[in-house]
Amino acid sequence: MKKYLRLAAAAVVLSMALAGCGGDDSSTETATSETTTQTEEYEDLTEKLNNLSDEITNLAAKAEPLHEQGKLDSDKYAAVQQLSTTLADIGTEGNSENMLKYNELKKQVDDLTYDVNAAENPQGLDEDTALTSLMECIEEAEPVLTSANEQGKLPDDRLAEFEAYKTEVQGYIDGTTERGDNLTERLAEIRSDITTMASQAEADNDLIDKLIASPVTVDDKAHLEELIDNYLMLQDEVQNKVNAGELEESKLTELMTAGVKVAELKEALQSGNITEETKESMTSVSAELKTFAEGIGSSLAESFN
Repeated sequence: MKKYLRLAAAAVVLSMALAGCGGDDSSTETATSETTTQTEEYEDLTEKLNNLSDEITNLAAKAEPLHEQGKLDSDKYAAVQQLSTTLADIGTEGNSENMLKYNELKKQVDDLTYDVNAAENPQGLDEDTALTSLMECIEEAEPVLTSANEQGKLPDDRLAEFEAYKTEVQGYIDGTTERGDNLTERLAEIRSDITTMASQAEADNDLIDKLIASPVTVDDKAHLEELIDNYLMLQDEVQNKVNAGELEESKLTELMTAGVKVAELKEALQSGNITEETKESMTSVSAELKTFAEGIGSSLAESFN
């Protein structure tokens, strides 16, 4: 029984990680920080709550017509409607408990904002994500390429091309340059050429890998969300069957091992870039969970495709 309780507790922790509960690094830092005075924390939290309230109001206004048009599903719409209630439960005193609640809610708002934007204009969101991802790569590559130019590894004309790429991408982000119908292809061209420059400049493998990766798309995120939801339902089913004595405890351990892989996929996609290895892993984990579900006679088996 003790072993089962330990497994169940571990499963809860894994479920929280997959569902996005428990806050992020910033919440931990806030909770443990002793350098900010209570007055400053109070002022900061009050301002944060006011700003978050405005975000929630705007998000709800955008979500309502999308739900009426059938573009935003009822579960996500209900989650958006719940945000104001959750916000009202957060106290204004700047203590660690309230800051943790704020950080958790802010993460929910950010996630739902992504979902609402995806429902409104998935292509536009894909473009935004690709631009953000590419600009991060450009900023990381800039000092490497500048140093390589100073050392004679990268010609002046190539550095000038890189700087022109940076200006172009920033223009797309700022809206000062028209995106056009082939922006995705154009960004892929820029990313590819900068990858060539980075290789010529003998950049480290981490930067090269980041440049080679593809930006996460709305479809990627939807696929991952579906995988997580199905995994969590399967985990609940297995826990219930183990508790009822219908399955061995080893089955829960086996499933949790696969769950760790799902959590790793979530972390990979949160980086903003997805490699071919990530896509292959998603397919592999789905197949593994399908086989597992079939092995225990679960009706969820067909959900893992």
